[in-house]
Amino acid sequence: ATTDSASSQYILTKSTAPGGESGTGSSSTVAVLSGNVAELDFDLTAFNKPRTVKGTAICSFSIYATTNVAQCKLQLRKWDGSSETEIANSYGITYVKRTGGVNTYGYAVDAIEVVVPPTIFKEGETLRVTLEQWGTSQNVPVTANWFIGHDPQSRATSGKEDLVSGAEGTFGTDPSISTVQLPIKLEV
Repeated sequence: ATTDSASSQYILTKSTAPGGESGTGSSSTVAVLSGNVAELDFDLTAFNKPRTVKGTAICSFSIYATTNVAQCKLQLRKWDGSSETEIANSYGITYVKRTGGVNTYGYAVDAIEVVVPPTIFKEGETLRVTLEQWGTSQNVPVTANWFIGHDPQSRATSGKEDLVSGAEGTFGTDPSISTVQLPIKLEV
């Protein structure tokens, strides 16, 4: 995914040109937090003619978390420029942090499959892939961080990258790329 320079919107692309960020993160200092901690929208460019999406879509991505439990949800939506209509969704694996202390960072790669019912996109409509990260923080008031990788070149991160104000994380040399495979029917 690359970032639209006019906004903080993410764009699905076949290009492997490096984006400005290796990923996106969030942070919380709430003693016990459970819920949606990050949501990212990745938009395909608008369809230039009607297309049908049908079959199994697969999204593969990297996450980092300092929480007890982390899980991601994949949503496929129709976006007309002003409103979203959900087509399908599915949850990934439930990731439990490695033991080793409050500030142990945990890395995981997940692939979520979602069955897409036959859906027709009109010319000008956009397919939006939304990735939500869900988490449960520690039982003590510590800073919990979440990070989703989406670097087209899967560049290594050095040290701890500043994700958001006060939130840090790193993939090191582990993959930081996200990929999406979409079942689009070709008309020949």
